[in-house]
Amino acid sequence: GGIHAIAPLLRALPDDLDVPILITQHLPASFTDYFAQQLAALARRPVDVAADSLRIQRGRMILAPGDAHIRVVPTIEGAATRLDRTPAVSGCMPSVDPMFESVAEVFGARALAVVLSGMGRDGCRGAERIRATGGVVAVQDQGSSVVWGMPGAIAVSGLASTIGTPEELGAFIARRKRSA
Repeated sequence: GGIHAIAPLLRALPDDLDVPILITQHLPASFTDYFAQQLAALARRPVDVAADSLRIQRGRMILAPGDAHIRVVPTIEGAATRLDRTPAVSGCMPSVDPMFESVAEVFGARALAVVLSGMGRDGCRGAERIRATGGVVAVQDQGSSVVWGMPGAIAVSGLASTIGTPEELGAFIARRKRSA
């Protein structure tokens, strides 16, 4: 969704929300560090660029590097990231699908996936896995999206649990955490 979509979502999250957040953004590797700095300032929480064996921790965000997908793997202490450079079906690098698929495997019904504005269908296969394991999928609405390709594909497929503006999705995330 880019900074224009993710900024209002992150601003809508309360400071005490300590769930880990994984982000895949379709950006070249040369922009990853700068984007991570922007996210940290917006989210008011630390952001790490994913690496092999990076532990997923409460209160931290992890950003996919521009040259690899994030895969989540279980560990004795919880979960960690693995980098995967295998070409994705969507053709995107990094791709949302491998991240969502692995999140579904590791976290099952505790998973919450959010898809913001973007071209193509990346995320649709992963959203299917999230929903199949009992997780929740939230997508940006058409009216607030610059490009409704990714969220639209999920919505049209019937996989979206909720649809809204980035601000509404941030509020949805906050309500789900408080009610859990």
